[in-house]
This record gives sequence, structure tokens and C-alpha cells, in this order.
Amino acid sequence: MKVKRFKDWKLFSKIMSVSIVTMAVVLSAILLYVVPEVEEKLARCPTAVLR
Repeated sequence: MKVKRFKDWKLFSKIMSVSIVTMAVVLSAILLYVVPEVEEKLARCPTAVLR
């Protein structure tokens, strides 16, 4: 089975593929950058959580 070129995809497939790629990029940025930064800040100052 041969995969169709992007220009031959249906409109719905194009929209969904762009949406899925965008969500994957955002999710990976959150998991690889934001979560470790927040974890590090919480580890440095645990009393700030108690206030």
C-alpha cells in the first residue's frame, strides 16, 4: 500500500494531522521543559508551598 502525498489528502485529514502534530509539540514542550522547571523551583523553596 502506497501512502498518498500530503497534497492528495482530504481536507479533514490535513486539518487533523496539523492539529495532532501541534498538540504533540506542545505536549512535549510541557513535559520536557515546563515540568522540570516547576519541579526544580518547588525543590528549591518548599516553604513557599505552605504559605
